[in-house]
Amino acid sequence: MMSGTFTGTNRRSAVRRRSGLGRQPDMEGLEEIGHSSEVANVIPSSTQGDIDLGDYLSAGDLPIDFTSVQRLKNICSERYERLVDETTTMATEYLVFRKVTKDDLVKIDRSHRDLHIRIFYDFSMELLIVKLMVGKAHEWVSTLFAEHLREKVRGRCGDFYALCDMGAFRCMSAMGRAKEPDVALVPMNRQNEADWPSCVIEVGVSESLAALKNDAHFWILHSGGLTRVVILIAVNPQTKTLTIERWGDQPPAYPSHVTGRVIRPRMAQSVTIDINGVIGAPLDVPSGLIFDNGHVPTGVLASDFSFDATELSALYTRFWGMLR
Repeated sequence: MMSGTFTGTNRRSAVRRRSGLGRQPDMEGLEEIGHSSEVANVIPSSTQGDIDLGDYLSAGDLPIDFTSVQRLKNICSERYERLVDETTTMATEYLVFRKVTKDDLVKIDRSHRDLHIRIFYDFSMELLIVKLMVGKAHEWVSTLFAEHLREKVRGRCGDFYALCDMGAFRCMSAMGRAKEPDVALVPMNRQNEADWPSCVIEVGVSESLAALKNDAHFWILHSGGLTRVVILIAVNPQTKTLTIERWGDQPPAYPSHVTGRVIRPRMAQSVTIDINGVIGAPLDVPSGLIFDNGHVPTGVLASDFSFDATELSALYTRFWGMLR
């Protein structure tokens, strides 16, 4: 592995110089995301091509030149063991590989199912970002949140399948990128295999919130307005803290003279849950964002669905209780 010593901003700047990639714009808070359930003409912002590799790499890491599937598997396995065994490790659950061709990706797909990973691939740059699904935390917290949301939908409309959990199927954007979410939720009116989810859940463990924000940008920008809710859940095992953010497309403050609308990913809400309680509740997931216009189930209101402090505290207690 190529190595070096980078910390903070200096490390990220050095990585950007080596990779030739730019920085995502600063994230700004937003009290509420407006109703945006139509798949209208949308224009991705000019930053859609940027990836900040510094958010994915551990201190001392650089992108790894891909040479073989077996070497990739060995590197992933070694990092996985470090993350499982070293509770205070500074390593992240991400690894970045470059010079990965489309043919290489096909070979990786054929043999990576025995690895606990998610894949983000850029075809033009031949860049592969691997997220390691470390331990049970990833699967459990995303499953708990997704099932709670689906149960809220069922409670309103009586149909548990109005919003389906499609797992981690890979989505391919028109701009040459492919990504697998931790959880993809799809309304039942989207029945084509290539349809994008309306709601995505992405989970990271330890110091991974910056990388998760890059993931939110991907889903909102590259889906062409189809993915309108991205739930980011950052798990910190050392402090037993859950940070949950809802991301979406910022509605325009003023009417635009441009045909179509520029997509601008922004954080709508942030909730922190720890042993002392919940800060930022309730967490709102508007039904008008997870269901398409004309397909909102009967009985579901525009303001649904909301997770109050009691529900979030129960999710927190259940999650950490499962990890004991």
